[in-house]
Amino acid sequence: MKTFFCFLALSFTFIFQINAQTTIDKIIATRHDEFENNAWKGKDSSVITYNADGFKLGTLSSKNDANSVWNNFTKVTFALSSTNKITSELRENWNGTSWVNNTRYTYIFDASDNNTQILYDVWNGSTWNQTGKIEYTGYNSFGKYGQENVFIMNNGSWQNLSQRTRSYFALSPNLEIDNRFNWDGNLGIWKKIERLTYTYNQDFIGSITRSIPDTNNNWMNESKILNTYAFNPQRITEYKLQTWDTSATPDAWLNTNRTLYYYTSAFKVDYTSSEIATSATTWTPQYQSFNTYNANDSLTEFYDQWLITGIWENYSRKTNSYIGNNVDEEKYYAGNGSNWNETKKINFLYDAKNNKTFQQIDSFKNGSFVQDSRDYFYYATFPLSIKNVLQSINQVTIYPNPATESVNINFNSIENFNAQITISDITGKSRILVAQPIQKGENKINTAISSLEAGTYILSILDNKGSAFHQKIQVIK
Repeated sequence: MKTFFCFLALSFTFIFQINAQTTIDKIIATRHDEFENNAWKGKDSSVITYNADGFKLGTLSSKNDANSVWNNFTKVTFALSSTNKITSELRENWNGTSWVNNTRYTYIFDASDNNTQILYDVWNGSTWNQTGKIEYTGYNSFGKYGQENVFIMNNGSWQNLSQRTRSYFALSPNLEIDNRFNWDGNLGIWKKIERLTYTYNQDFIGSITRSIPDTNNNWMNESKILNTYAFNPQRITEYKLQTWDTSATPDAWLNTNRTLYYYTSAFKVDYTSSEIATSATTWTPQYQSFNTYNANDSLTEFYDQWLITGIWENYSRKTNSYIGNNVDEEKYYAGNGSNWNETKKINFLYDAKNNKTFQQIDSFKNGSFVQDSRDYFYYATFPLSIKNVLQSINQVTIYPNPATESVNINFNSIENFNAQITISDITGKSRILVAQPIQKGENKINTAISSLEAGTYILSILDNKGSAFHQKIQVIK
């Protein structure tokens, strides 16, 4: 199996490196083993296929049986539109001799390539049964929908299930109000569930107010998140949670808890302190976390503590060692009073392009590390086709690269347009999506990437005509 995967990876790499202007490596196969009875045992594997533009066409998963024979298990097949949007997703199971339909999703788009409908069907053995449906309406110029309606099939007709309505600030992709409702079939009305109201500070969320329905189905305050920032660069310094106090006269916001963030000179999170409110003006420490970095500003240690009966007790810890910018080993610990107990470690290997090719997890048992599981990852190189290059922007600079917390995107545009900035992983899955109005002339955009794990990603700037600019970025931790 391993030999086959290696051959497949080399074949795909050779094919797709031809005439490639800009390329990205994507996972084409994986294998998972577990250590059993003093030997490694293959458990499951998958092969992922793509079209010539590097968009996923399907996944084939296999299982290893008791006789060490790899058998088909599940298969997912995608159909794509001319703009590489998924139009259908078919899931099948292997019954021992053939593939059997299981579930199917159908995606419908309008002329602007906005997803307007998702249909969900279940196979009953001989035909497809319509089961669920989601409809999206009210798209704005930033590609954001205004309303989502979810239906289920009941006795041959579609029945309301839930609804979501969203409004945005004028000339902005930023969400202002997000309402959620459930359908009450007995009363024949939409019952309020939750409302979230947003404010922003330079496109960073400044506050989120949560409202819930009262006994008369009217919105009433329930809780609020308040974020405070420092600038140059913009970074959060305080997260505060408040609850709506109806016992006060008049009703008022009551502090509940907060987290304070402190930074190094390189603007990396140094430590945090979480506190609970014990009075209107008094905060009492409850939790704290600490980070240590090496000379490259890569995280080498994280640990956190809880204050228990007046004493800080260790809770969890992780240490990282590196080869270059790649994590070589992660070690995990559980707190034991003022001490740390090792729990597991993960070791990694990478190829020449910094793609993770191997990881092994060992558990700490009876005073030593014991082999637990391991994973292999295989890659192919795909081109980013010249036909899709975005011609309206130039002089593009993306920095820092490698990056940890955020990336800056600087470029000049020859026209005004609404852009979609996406950051996708090597499987093609979109991990970050930002809608951004682009002005003619110089543009400077800062995009947070702190939610991403270490690895290689592709940053894309797309216009509403389907053209795009692409560049690889490296995220390190």
